[in-house]
This record gives sequence, C-alpha cells and structure tokens, in this order.
Amino acid sequence: FDVKDAPRSGKPFVEDIDKIMEIVESDCHVSTVSIAQELNIAQKTVWNHLNKAGYKKKLDVCHT
Repeated sequence: FDVKDAPRSGKPFVEDIDKIMEIVESDCHVSTVSIAQELNIAQKTVWNHLNKAGYKKKLDVCHT
C-alpha cells in the first residue's frame, strides 16, 4: 500500500494560486468570473483560493 501522491495530469495547484494573486494585485476590482475565464478554471476554484488567501466577499454599495 503506497500513500505517496502519484503524478497527475493538469495544471499545478500552485501555478493557479500565483496567477490568481498576480491578477488581483494588478486590479483589486477584478471579478472572480473574469479571473476564471482568463485562466480557464472554475469560478469556485478562484473563490476558494482567494478565500484561503484572506480575501472576503464584499458587496460594493454605490453612494449617491
């Protein structure tokens, strides 16, 4: 019985995190939808990474 991780296909997990953080740092008002589309990953994946990095969902309220 081997408990080591076997090699897997797909993009590395860390690569996604680095790219997401790069995008957020360059534009703090970017949406999770646009990040997901740009990186070709699920929006939920983007949200999970941002949440783990300490970002929280925030509703912008327009003041008139």
